[in-house]
Amino acid sequence: MPLLAHPLEHPQLTGEVHDLPYPAGRPDLGELVSRAHPKVPADALHAVHPGETVLGWAVVSLPGHTHGQIGVMMDGVLVAADAVIGAADGAHLPRAAYNADHPQAQDTLRRIAGMDLRAVLPGHGGPLSPAQVRRRAERA
Repeated sequence: MPLLAHPLEHPQLTGEVHDLPYPAGRPDLGELVSRAHPKVPADALHAVHPGETVLGWAVVSLPGHTHGQIGVMMDGVLVAADAVIGAADGAHLPRAAYNADHPQAQDTLRRIAGMDLRAVLPGHGGPLSPAQVRRRAERA
């Protein structure tokens, strides 16, 4: 079964590139962590781009945590990957040290807050309501 990913993510997934934005100020540790992650064979990757549809899900661009981060959306439900984190007290962004481009992550959060959604399913934590995402986006 292929792994669907934006082409900007392929070098990290295959192990050609080892640049993680964390821990902050320690690129040597980020490289070590990256090298320890399991790698995906290049022939197992399938490129998908924002605007495409996969099994009825619309692919959307959600950059910031990584440059090529994508999510999928259908019927007002957004699977948001690491663009937002769910917690008991609501929505959060990954810490700036964990984002490849924190200002871009903040812009993505604001864009998600402006979408017509019923629910947001983050990569970490429980489901979020659109109101929770909007409250966090107002602080971004």
